[in-house]
Parts: sequence; structure tokens; C-alpha cells
Amino acid sequence: MAIVDLTDFTPFHLRQYHHFLCSHYADYSIWEYYSRIIMLLKRVPSASRELVLETNKKSSVKPSPISFIERYPKAEFIALRNAARRTLQSAHARITAAYALSKHEQSKEHPDWLRARVLHEVLHHGRPRTKEGIRALETSYSSMGPNERVNAARRQLFLSSEEALAAVVLLGCQRGLNISTIDSAPVPFEHEPGVMQLDLDKPRRGAAYRYWPELVLDGTDPVEDSEVQALQMIAEATEPAREHLALRGIPTDRLFAYWPTGSRSPLLGVPRWEVRKKAAWVPKGTAIDFRRLRRSIPGAGVTAEPTNHSAETHLHYVRSDATALAHHQAAAMSGIQKVLDHGRARVELRMSENEEMDSANDALIVNCSDPANHPDTSSACTSGFYGFLDCLQCANAATVPRLLPRMIAALQVLEELRDGMGESWDRRFARHHATLSAVVDRYTVQERELASKEVAQHLPVLLAALRHEPPA
Repeated sequence: MAIVDLTDFTPFHLRQYHHFLCSHYADYSIWEYYSRIIMLLKRVPSASRELVLETNKKSSVKPSPISFIERYPKAEFIALRNAARRTLQSAHARITAAYALSKHEQSKEHPDWLRARVLHEVLHHGRPRTKEGIRALETSYSSMGPNERVNAARRQLFLSSEEALAAVVLLGCQRGLNISTIDSAPVPFEHEPGVMQLDLDKPRRGAAYRYWPELVLDGTDPVEDSEVQALQMIAEATEPAREHLALRGIPTDRLFAYWPTGSRSPLLGVPRWEVRKKAAWVPKGTAIDFRRLRRSIPGAGVTAEPTNHSAETHLHYVRSDATALAHHQAAAMSGIQKVLDHGRARVELRMSENEEMDSANDALIVNCSDPANHPDTSSACTSGFYGFLDCLQCANAATVPRLLPRMIAALQVLEELRDGMGESWDRRFARHHATLSAVVDRYTVQERELASKEVAQHLPVLLAALRHEPPA
């Protein structure tokens, strides 16, 4: 049965949805997506009793506690990147020379014809198949055993697991990509010399949610190889593997293709985890961690603003990066202080004593000197309850000590709303919160402590006013 409305949901659908999430997403994403659908279903008035019971069950998946991801020290990051570049450069030089030689298999006059014959058959079949090719293989690698000869010939044309890992690490060091994105990366398209396009997708998002193709430009850096040069090396070093797969009827546009020792055919994507532990080219004492790589790129890492992420996902990245968290906390403290300073500078409310102002004119958090004559409309005021925060900017308003408990209660309500509302809280309440904080700060510590004892009784009516509900 097709679901066209939330009322069509059954416990079976909810369980199937949870099973789908568990098989496709990480724990944090599972918890986030499942919580959202539960929140929606709980608000369906016509939901069945069985569905209500299902939504009340505790999910077995909870977000893992956030742990800090430590950045690489600058010297260690550079050493790892340079080691990966040297490994790829060596492999690229070997493979491009062998690939070019494999095209001369018909030219018996060529000085290296026997090796060309071997490479040609390895490119097409994975190993020599003809008698002529087998004899050429035995002649070219006479000191080795049969399997070693085949592996040595393949080694000339294809990246090994360790070399493929070096290419992956180099791209990670330069582009700061997720490992899943690198794994599925396609061969880049070259628009013109020095301008390449990478159409990258996160597997869980798919091409439909591609934000924008990655345009990689040649920065003509005189010190380091440019990103364009790195991409060209990777594409050229993996081209023989893609050609071999195409000749076998398995065409692919995947960027990363390599042929591990002992494998019957080339593999695609990022080499398996165990390769990272034993790769000989990795500097001693360095462990490859792609999450650390992404955050260690100079001038990159966790950005100040969300980039192709929701605000919630970006916050998760910030909270797991000690350096980014410190920067964001400092920026947040500075921003809060600026808002408070601005609020204090704009506070125009008069401070009066209780006996000076008629209690019959008390609105929720201020006293009004003339409720029948609003300064802006010259009519009776209608903002005293549902629009009580607007009173903070009114020329008729004055603060009195007897309303301090309500003002403190209003601050508590606004602060409780902040986490649930996200960015919309800033737009709706940030200015009022800053002004109200400045007003409350004008009272002494003793006055605020005394007023705090009466706060709880005022919370329900303030919540009702913000929700535009009649007071109880």
C-alpha cells in the first residue's frame, strides 16, 4: 500500500523505516531521522493505538557521545602529504611509460618488443594468453616463478594497494573530502588546461542533492604541485585499470582503480583498512585517519559557516573539533557581548519605585503610564499581554521592582526556547532577550536573588502569552 498521508502509517512501516536507516546510515543520522518521523507521527490525531504504542518505544539507536578529532600537527601533515605525493609520482612515471609501451606490441622492430607484448596481453587479459606472450613473459622475468612473473607484469601497468592509498591520501590532503566521497569519485572532466571538474556526491545524498560541481583550478603554486596536476596524475595512473575493465565488459568511470597482488581483477575505490596499517610509504609513527586529514588542511577544516550541511550537522562537526570549537566559542562570546552592549545602550525604560506607579496599569513585565494612549497609534494599547516583549521598546513603559520576578521568568522562558528554535530564535527573540537582560541587570544582586524566589509561579502565564493562548 502506497503511503500518501501520515495517517496511512502503520507500525510495520515504522519498523521498516528504522531497518532501512540502520542499513544505510551512521548512528547519529539514524537517531536524527528516526526522531523526526516519531515527532511527526505523535502529532497525528487519528493515529492508531498500535502506532502510538510503537512511537513510544525507545529506539535502540542513540547518538554516540561526541569525541574530539585531533588535527595533525602541521609538520606531520606536510610529511604525510609529501610522502603520498612522492609515491604517486613514482607510480605514475612507471605506469604511463608501460602503458605507452603496451601500444607497440605489433612492432617487432621495437627494441623492447618482448616487454611490449607482455604488457599488451596483461592490459587486455590480465596475464599473457598466447604462446608468444607467455614466452615473452618468461624471457622478460626469467629469474622469477610463474605467479611472480604475472604479478610483476601487472605491477608495471596498475597501481598497487599501497600506491592507490597514497593517491587517496593526496586527494584527501588537498580537497578535504569525506572518505565516502573519495571512494565514489568519478574521473574528472578537463574543461581546458588547468581547469578540471569533479562531480562529487556523498553516497547518502546522491546526485540529486549535489550542491555544485567541484571546479579545481591550477593555482600555479611554485612550491607545491597543484591540485590539477595531482588529479591528472591519479587519472592517468588509473587509466589502464579502467581500460582493462572496459575490455572485459565492465566499464567504469570511477577515479580510483588498482590491482592488488593476488587479486583476479582490478578493484575500485579506497583500499581496505588493513592497507593503511602496513603501507611502507607512510612516515614512521604516523597513522592515517581521514577525519583528521580533513580538519588539518591549512585554511580549511571545519569552516566558520555550514558548507553543504545543515546547521545541526555543522554543529556536530564543530563540537568534535577542539580548535574549531574554541574559535566558535570565542566568536559566540564576542557576539553575545556585542548584543548585550547594544541592548544596554538602547534601554530607554524608566526605573520607578512601586509606590510611584499604579499597579492597575501593570502589563506582564512593565508598568504602563498611559494604556489608553499608545505612543505610535494614539489608541488603546493591545500589546500588554500577547506582545508583552514589545513593551520593552515603548516610551510609556517603566520598570518597577514588583515586576522583577516576571522579567526574570521571561528571561528563563526565552532561554529555554533557544535550543528548540535554532536560528529562528535569533530572528524573533535575540533583540528582546538582550534588552530584557540589560533591564534586569540594572537591579542589584540582592534584588534579583529575592525576586528569583517568585519566578516559578509566573512561568505558565508567560508561556501562554508567547503561544498566543489565553491565560489559565
